[in-house]
Amino acid sequence: MVNQCILVGRLIDWSENERTLQISVKEYPNDNQNQETVLIPCILMSDAEGFFEHLEKDITIGIKGRLTMEEESMALLGEKITFITKKKEERTT
Repeated sequence: MVNQCILVGRLIDWSENERTLQISVKEYPNDNQNQETVLIPCILMSDAEGFFEHLEKDITIGIKGRLTMEEESMALLGEKITFITKKKEERTT
């Protein structure tokens, strides 16, 4: 069985010590055409040295990985991260 997932969302929070991220992802619209936002915890599997200095709240990132159960909730074990938007200071120069 294949367990692979790609999520694109806004970066909400992160912890460099624990190598974790939290992104917000929009759900598919429900019957009332309302789109809910879901917070997805992500755990970085590879060495993330130097990665965290490029993070800024509300940037858009894509994460490729696999789903796992962590303490009775689902989490994404991130294998590859792609920056879709840049930090504000990089966009203005």
